[in-house]
Amino acid sequence: MRDLVSVEPGPRRLLVVSATLGERYDAAASALEERARRLWPDCEIRRVDMLAALGGVVGRLVERRPWLAELPGGVVSAVAGLALAPTVAGFRPDLVVSTYPLGARGTGWLRRRGRLSAPTTALLPGFAPHPSQAHPQIDQHYVAGEPSLRALWDARPEVRGAVGAPPVMAAFQPSDRTAARRALDLPADGPVVVIAAGARSPESLDRAVNATLVAHRSVWVVVACGRDETLRSRWAARDRVVALGWTDRMPRLLAAADMVITDAGSATAREAQASGRAVLCFEPAPGQGVADALMLQRAGLGRVCPDALTLTATLHELLSDELRLAGLERAIAGRASAADFDAEVAGMPLLPRPLTSRPLDGAEAVFLDAEAAGQWGAVVMLGESGGASDPEHVAAVLRDRLAARSDSLALLRRTLVTRPGRRARWVDNQLPDPSTQVSARAVDQASFAAIRDFFAERPPLDRPPWRVQVLRGRVGGTGRTAILISLHHALGDERALTATVSALLADDPAPNLRPVRDLPGRLVPATRRIAGLVTGWRELATAARTGPSATAVGVRRYALATLPAHEVRAVARKLRTNSGAVLLGVLAEALCGHKVPAAAPHGWLRTSVASATLDLPVASMDPIERIALVTEALAESSGWGRSSASRLVVRAIGRLPAGLRAEAARRLHDARSVGLIASVPPSRRRALRVLGVPVSTIVPVLPLTGGAGLAVGFLSWGDTVGVGVTSDAAVYPDAEGLADAIGRVFDEVAARADALGAVLSLSG
Repeated sequence: MRDLVSVEPGPRRLLVVSATLGERYDAAASALEERARRLWPDCEIRRVDMLAALGGVVGRLVERRPWLAELPGGVVSAVAGLALAPTVAGFRPDLVVSTYPLGARGTGWLRRRGRLSAPTTALLPGFAPHPSQAHPQIDQHYVAGEPSLRALWDARPEVRGAVGAPPVMAAFQPSDRTAARRALDLPADGPVVVIAAGARSPESLDRAVNATLVAHRSVWVVVACGRDETLRSRWAARDRVVALGWTDRMPRLLAAADMVITDAGSATAREAQASGRAVLCFEPAPGQGVADALMLQRAGLGRVCPDALTLTATLHELLSDELRLAGLERAIAGRASAADFDAEVAGMPLLPRPLTSRPLDGAEAVFLDAEAAGQWGAVVMLGESGGASDPEHVAAVLRDRLAARSDSLALLRRTLVTRPGRRARWVDNQLPDPSTQVSARAVDQASFAAIRDFFAERPPLDRPPWRVQVLRGRVGGTGRTAILISLHHALGDERALTATVSALLADDPAPNLRPVRDLPGRLVPATRRIAGLVTGWRELATAARTGPSATAVGVRRYALATLPAHEVRAVARKLRTNSGAVLLGVLAEALCGHKVPAAAPHGWLRTSVASATLDLPVASMDPIERIALVTEALAESSGWGRSSASRLVVRAIGRLPAGLRAEAARRLHDARSVGLIASVPPSRRRALRVLGVPVSTIVPVLPLTGGAGLAVGFLSWGDTVGVGVTSDAAVYPDAEGLADAIGRVFDEVAARADALGAVLSLSG
């Protein structure tokens, strides 16, 4: 028995997916758990029965018709994955090992959809694994022998596989035959053949026993009957036959044997392999049974005996030639000793992940084609504490966090792959080179010029399309550190950005911090959805173009501002509205005062907010009336109307071939482009610290899409609302002036909040 030494901390939680369907799956699971408990004493182990997870009718159907689990196609994998999803989400395993092939398909399905990030392996106990039993998202498939591996790769060349050690308890190993016979009170001289009854019929067992007894005049037959007392009593009185019931001495019994007769797909076959004993596969069942038996024979681990005559002849040949039998045993024992199940289990948490990929969805494909789309970004301003004053040190820490937290940063692991005539794909599970993704810069002058330089550079497309730069410069006469982040628009929006910022930067990232999702469609009544979609399609079809479009290669201008978050919320309460309406109303007032309404001659500026569009009032009017109009416009655009129709249009365009997709996107933008993009995501009040220094402000940097020449983003984090302005210099050259105007207008609105609230109350 090998000494187990684990130099790695090991997993904290191990999930084993098995099935109570015959003995081999649970036997492999028990062997795995035995090694895991010795390797990682503090590891919590949970075994899930795949049939119980499927539950009800489906579980019983698979139990009665096991071949259903081998049906090809994604539907079976999806059913298994959905059945395992609650256990995976609740247990949060650090390692998942499947001994039942349907479990491997389910975990692979979860991995592909980003719902399982832990290392995942599969132990395929049979000698002839069915192609459907493998999944490309599994880190490693362990099979019984070289012929099994070649057959697997012939059918599924994209999966990872290796020849594994027999997944059996540690007690099964080559042992002294004489000592084992003495312990079991078996004859020391003469051959001993063990027959494992398993699921064999009584008639088949009769033929096996009789064929063995006539093969050699002094052979002893040990029949392992399990818990079948009727079968045991049937052979108990037979000469040269020992009939055993259930026993926990199988390791000694196999060590005492010269040959073992069993099914190739049984747990006993793998236990005999680990014990260095040859296996005879008698009357293998048609289909999978025959395939397993032939593969075992090709691996040099035994022989196939399709009938009683062949069994008798094979036994006579091997039992009469001690040198040949000894040579066969040495070969089997040598393979058993070369395989190390202990090391195999110890290495499972360290396996490299397979490259995974998926095609870009509709919206991602459209944004990839939009050359003017630019990037989502953020300027994360740190407090004035000295703990993060060295940009090189901060960058080094972020590089380390990128490597350590890669499991929770799926968005940052994606690399874009484009091929002529094919849909672009995201290739996931590549840990990007931190040195190329995270940089540092120190400047003596004010930081704004360096910020403009950073966002003027497009995200790379030859590696993960995002960049981070730690910038040390001067803001307001004092030295400040800022972390600049940019992501290609196809990667995600500001919701994905805020979640990623927290997961990468925070000293203590919140595990439950995720992008806020839209209301699921199933929660909206079907009649409302249909009516809203019809209305939205009609509005899209009749929408008039407002505002000039951005040039395809126009120079970008960037400007930043901040607002006090608590005052924004206070003004919203006094005006009986929400913070988003206040911020958009302030933006509209600033546009009016900044002489931007020339872009909207009718006094309304078509504006994109999230997935919806609304007409922002920019004509001269009282600020209270403007905020009230914005509140009404937001309420009208928040349902299943134009926003849902817009999403459907974008998704439909994204499904077109590349050439048609680009043309359709261009025509959509030309026909109904917006004049302004605005973003007001839900606020984040959780404190965020980087190297112990609190984040004071996060300013969003929006891309220009849909033909818009101006984009303004608001992001409330903690005590500050960051305001970011992006403009096409040919359309809106004075981005800095607009940012200053937003701050002045808010101060004026805040000062008049009591009076405005009173007027709003009277007008309501």
